[in-house]
Amino acid sequence: MVSTPMSSASIVQKPAAVVFRLAAKWWLCNYILSSQRLNRK
Repeated sequence: MVSTPMSSASIVQKPAAVVFRLAAKWWLCNYILSSQRLNRK
């Protein structure tokens, strides 16, 4: 039971990092698109 927190933490951290990267890319894409739309106006 002592080793389970470490393994569970690593298993949880990996997907969280992937989701965070995807969210960062999605936010950057939206930010660039919004900035381009404002510049076009």
